[in-house]
Amino acid sequence: MNAKMITIDNNRYVLPEGMTTKEIQALAGMLISLVKVEHSYLYPNYDSLYYPGEGVQVGVATVTLMTKEEARAKSEASKAAEKAKEAAAT
Repeated sequence: MNAKMITIDNNRYVLPEGMTTKEIQALAGMLISLVKVEHSYLYPNYDSLYYPGEGVQVGVATVTLMTKEEARAKSEASKAAEKAKEAAAT
């Protein structure tokens, strides 16, 4: 199943199925205007001190979704094939 995916700071989320291109562009535009909040600790009670960090990284792509089981099985099969290839080369 193909789905639209948005990546926000290396975290991936599936977008709602009926979301239009215009809605996705508006969402991405709003998200890239955000500034990450960083923090440092104030000892000894570990209160947090907050300061602005860098902006957010946002990307949109179309991906093929499958079940967790299918993904794991394909991953394991490709890993086994790669190990066999490496073993044959030595």
